[in-house]
Amino acid sequence: RRARGEEWDFLHYESANDVYVGDKLLLHDAVRLSVEDGSRVSIKERMRPFLCSAMVVLAGPRMVKVAAEALAAIALRQSERFAEPAYDKAPTQLTES
Repeated sequence: RRARGEEWDFLHYESANDVYVGDKLLLHDAVRLSVEDGSRVSIKERMRPFLCSAMVVLAGPRMVKVAAEALAAIALRQSERFAEPAYDKAPTQLTES
């Protein structure tokens, strides 16, 4: 309820979700956020700009291609996010004396 000025501001958040198909566990997702994890930044600051949390599960044979594309997009985004800083890699001219 951002429109009312509400923002996340808590010391601890814990959530666990299990998705079953029949008796078979398909997915277990667990999230734990705590100010006690050693970070010097509050949970509120770490979560910005996001003001919500969501889990979406799409399953079944029609989702195989969509899931592969989503995983590829996530991998690309993470590789860009954690890539080494770009430096000027212009070749150095070597001259013989």
